[in-house]
Amino acid sequence: MAVDMYVVDSQAYKLVQRPEPRGNRIASMVTGPQEDMFRVAEWILHYKLPGEKIALLRVFAHGDAGQVALGKGLDVNTAHDWCILKGHFLAGGRIELHACGVASSTSVVLSTDAEGNPTATRPGTRTSGGMGDHFLKKLAQITGAIVTGGINEQKAWTPWGGGWSFEGPTVTAYPPARRR
Repeated sequence: MAVDMYVVDSQAYKLVQRPEPRGNRIASMVTGPQEDMFRVAEWILHYKLPGEKIALLRVFAHGDAGQVALGKGLDVNTAHDWCILKGHFLAGGRIELHACGVASSTSVVLSTDAEGNPTATRPGTRTSGGMGDHFLKKLAQITGAIVTGGINEQKAWTPWGGGWSFEGPTVTAYPPARRR
């Protein structure tokens, strides 16, 4: 048994379209701005049925280079809070971070509104070992899942139904090979 999970930050909730079933059970949750990452990880496990493995964990929130504005923030400093997810993914299970510029080495945000939401962006950049690269590798190592994020601005809803695809180039980080 496998589950596809969708975690959406409340600040980005209105931008998200309903996920389409891919054959696995679907579970979804919306996080508030005060949720810490350990609590989010606990909720992810709470929504997983006994014996079920996570095939796909899609996260949608605002973001920037090396960070996801999910709850209080997911970045290289808080990624360790998701260590409790290790062992709960299928072999080849993955995390998709649908957040603007999360895989970028440089900021993609040009301006924000009064609540801190991006109002204008620029294309991101990629440097091996840059902020985005470092964050994705760390999250893959901690969770044991394949982690993918976009370099540029991301959009989750389109009127023609292409909603959960990435906009532009992506970076994928793989967990370290298991030793026997």
